[in-house]
Amino acid sequence: MKAQALALIPLLAWAPAMANWSLSGSLGANFAPALGLAGGDNDRAARCDGFVNPHYAEVPGCVSPDRGAGAVDDWMSDFSSAKGLLATAAIGYRLSERWQVEAEYSFAESKRNESALIQDPSGTPFTERFGAELPRAEERIGSVTSHSLFANLHWRTPVSRRVSLNIGFGIGVGFTDLDYGALWARSPDPATVRAAAGLINEDEVRRNLAGTVTSVQGSPSQRLFGYQALAGIDYRLVGALRLGLAARWTRFEKFSKSGGPYDRLRSHASNLRVDGGEPVTWRIATNDIEFIGINLELTYEFTGAK
Repeated sequence: MKAQALALIPLLAWAPAMANWSLSGSLGANFAPALGLAGGDNDRAARCDGFVNPHYAEVPGCVSPDRGAGAVDDWMSDFSSAKGLLATAAIGYRLSERWQVEAEYSFAESKRNESALIQDPSGTPFTERFGAELPRAEERIGSVTSHSLFANLHWRTPVSRRVSLNIGFGIGVGFTDLDYGALWARSPDPATVRAAAGLINEDEVRRNLAGTVTSVQGSPSQRLFGYQALAGIDYRLVGALRLGLAARWTRFEKFSKSGGPYDRLRSHASNLRVDGGEPVTWRIATNDIEFIGINLELTYEFTGAK
């Protein structure tokens, strides 16, 4: 018993120092609006690909410094709204009767699991623009996940002995991953390949291009700065324990990433020359990433907090 009593001494000394501090955790859902995605690469036109056209150097523009000449190097796609998990953990400090600051960690995952047709800058799907030559041209987003750190400021006002309302604002940073994929597939029928039209070795290029695939699958990551607006209502259950319903609107800057080489470029390595020259890399960018969150929150206030 004596040893147990001595073990309590550090805890008794520590408790007053924790006055005005609180710990909270929440679990709920996030709802993300439609997402626009813009893409591009530094590819050349297919007829300039040394793997499919051994005579590329004889084609005007295929060795010019402007690698975008004649190539489809910009595109876009649209994804619908999504929902997913939102969880938070925070430590707060009460500055006064009404004001509190808070350091918060949050995890948000928006599950999209959606494929969308790739469109040219005018909004025309490439499957329409190229017809039978290109039966598939699509991008896919599996999910968007973010591990975030925010500094929040809350203002709380009581509405009854047990119930209080609060509003707040926060700024922070999110470490965001985008589960991304893209697929471009040409028809296996050489007769449909219009990209070879007019070449001196047209039949050879048609055969080499037919049935080829350009694809990539990865999870690019980026650090994004963001801000959020917060609101909630809570109910004091017993003593220092409060149960609340919390809402938030969180917005991050756009995700913009150069993703590196394709997994396959027209069914070969991601470069234009057989000797490995002129590597091709892709890039993507979204509009601003945002979501609305609704959470059930549990808060414990240490002795001395109100």
